[in-house]
Amino acid sequence: GLASRSMRVARSILASFIVLAIGGCASNEPLRTVAPGVLTFGLTADFSPFASRAPDGALIGADVEAARRVARALGREPRFVQTSWSTLAADFAARRFDVLVGGVTITPERAALGEYSIVMLVDGKRPLVRCADRERLSTAAALDRAEVRVMINRGPSMTGVAARFFPRATVVKNTDDDTLVPFLLEGRVDAWVTDGVAAERFARRHAGVLCAADGPPWPGTEVRKAWLIQRDGALVTAVNRALREELASGRWRRDLDAQR
Repeated sequence: GLASRSMRVARSILASFIVLAIGGCASNEPLRTVAPGVLTFGLTADFSPFASRAPDGALIGADVEAARRVARALGREPRFVQTSWSTLAADFAARRFDVLVGGVTITPERAALGEYSIVMLVDGKRPLVRCADRERLSTAAALDRAEVRVMINRGPSMTGVAARFFPRATVVKNTDDDTLVPFLLEGRVDAWVTDGVAAERFARRHAGVLCAADGPPWPGTEVRKAWLIQRDGALVTAVNRALREELASGRWRRDLDAQR
């Protein structure tokens, strides 16, 4: 009768309020939507200050420390999986890890594989020079002379950067990471054009001897750094929320600057 129908309506309304209340609690606690367990991070471990190995083999770097904190925020245990720049796309597609970290540049090819996190850093090319030459060789125009020896490394984009910004310079392509800084210190080249974060890192390491050019990255060389996450809505949301806290607190940037 009417009484029983009213009772059923009342139960339905009450159930709806319960669902809404539960949903409201869940939205305030988004990390609970991520299953507990292990969170795996892929990295090449060869790109300081983001992720590299100490002499004893331990993983160090701003992304490594942030990954540990993010995993704990999600109630998971961090685990690191070695990959390489040549195999990381295949490894990610094979789901060998949940998140790719370690100074990853945003590219359309990688964006097709997963979801990028919030942007953590905007970087680009700048010269690193001996401090005595800082005023003389701080711009692309100053480098663009035949008598100036400009070193570039093995990065796939560097040949194009050299052709665009200093086509008249004597370009030295050095594919040995271990000799890049020694070449500059020993005077075998006059400048090394590289990522701004790398230039700043080596300027800190060799303070008073090597100096990074001031100013923003050269126009057209800008790159954005982020983490690449498997396509899992709950995981992407949770990682991004934790990363926003990392950036807001300044912890990630302090770790980045501390790497020498």
